[in-house]
Amino acid sequence: MMRAEFKDSQQNVTEQFARSLEFAHGNIKDLQKAIEDLQKQQKEASAQAAVLAAQEPVPDAVVLAGLDEATEAETETRISELFSKELQLEMLPRIKSVTRLGAARPDADAKLRKVLVEFETGKDVTTVLRAPRNLRNYNAEAKAAGRLPVGIERSLTEAQRKHKSSIWSCLKAARDDGKRSWWRGHRLFVEVHTPSFSPPRKSTLT
Repeated sequence: MMRAEFKDSQQNVTEQFARSLEFAHGNIKDLQKAIEDLQKQQKEASAQAAVLAAQEPVPDAVVLAGLDEATEAETETRISELFSKELQLEMLPRIKSVTRLGAARPDADAKLRKVLVEFETGKDVTTVLRAPRNLRNYNAEAKAAGRLPVGIERSLTEAQRKHKSSIWSCLKAARDDGKRSWWRGHRLFVEVHTPSFSPPRKSTLT
């Protein structure tokens, strides 16, 4: 009698353990599915953020090209040195954030990623964008030494960058023709020659 009761009890324990194990496996599968769903949502959110970032330029920011790959802190230090030494800025702009654009590339010969530098105010952007002429000597020495020159441009959307690239030949043609021309963001301005009795007027290529 006692043996039969013991066997029944043992069987009940075994069945309860099996049900608990099955329940646990079900929970694990649900948890794995929840994690996969969250990862999928995160990827979709990141992709959407990338699309929005491409549509809207970062305000109060410039993009630097030609800076060696380094940590964020090292890159920010190098940028501060660039502003004070190469650009010869007396009042250093206040940097809000420094971000490498694109994923890191393991290949040592890979193209250097550009750096998005966001400032505290638009005035800092204007100060930096007016100073690249001071980079001419530095970039000339860099090219002679086989290094990449440093470039500075206003933060633009992908569409704006493509537009600017498509009308670059117009800038060259205008300057070859002796006309004063300049960029303001992605818009090209060309000073049109007029008769001597009239002041020069601007023509905008957009």
